[in-house]
Amino acid sequence: MASFAQQSDSLRRRVQDSLQLVARADSARLAKHRQDSTAAAQQLKLQKAFDKAVDSNYVIRYATERRYDIVKLSQTPQRTPDFLIWTLVLLALALCRAAFPKYFSNLFRYLVNPNINFRSVKDQLQGYSVPGLLLNILFGFVAALYIFYAFHLKTVPVLKPLGYWTIPLLGVAIVVLYVVKVLLVRFCGWVFKSEGVAANYAFNVLFINKVLAVLLTPFGVLLCFGPAGIFQPILVFSGLIISVLLLLRYVRTWSVGKPVLNNNYLHFFLYLCGAEIVPVAVLLKLITHWL
Repeated sequence: MASFAQQSDSLRRRVQDSLQLVARADSARLAKHRQDSTAAAQQLKLQKAFDKAVDSNYVIRYATERRYDIVKLSQTPQRTPDFLIWTLVLLALALCRAAFPKYFSNLFRYLVNPNINFRSVKDQLQGYSVPGLLLNILFGFVAALYIFYAFHLKTVPVLKPLGYWTIPLLGVAIVVLYVVKVLLVRFCGWVFKSEGVAANYAFNVLFINKVLAVLLTPFGVLLCFGPAGIFQPILVFSGLIISVLLLLRYVRTWSVGKPVLNNNYLHFFLYLCGAEIVPVAVLLKLITHWL
């Protein structure tokens, strides 16, 4: 009887020891699970913060989690094509400015002081055919770059297969568009015996384009490389500058075309709608449809 009691006590102690081992194992497993959950939550928080920083074009290196940091940095977007494109544009603009400083001074002198004799300024600017041609071509590509980065054309499904080839294609299209426009204006001036008025109008159009080629360059750089927080303000501010310059072009167009229009505001309004507003509205409609 005594031996049976001893065996029962021994079996009871073994069961208790087994239960204690199972409880300790469960506690250790639960603690490890909590630790893994905390580490995963911290990793997720770091990943979200880093993704947000990369989207804003910032590079942040964390003091901890070095392996995660190196992996994420290697996955940052490749910006080498953007850098090379803007380097070429800025280099072309700088060389043109250094080679023809007087041309640039006359260009902006007439912009800020329209009371200067129009004929003398026109003769001075047209006397430099090389910088004028270069700025006209540069305007097409700077405008293409501005549109490309302002409307995120790289992400548009229709243009996505083209990638960066969209920029030269769009730039060539803009240059060809203005060449056709100037030739058409000159042809109409020849037909209606108003060659002088047509030449002055074409000069005003190309003059504003040259100014835009210079002024849009820094805005394009900021749209490309600037943080996401300044994208909308830069877009609004540059849009205001473009609007002011276009308004200035229309005012000067009216002053140039008054002898032909005979102070008829209706004819001038029809011209603005048919030759200026409608093409821009159609272009914006196509862009918004792609987006």
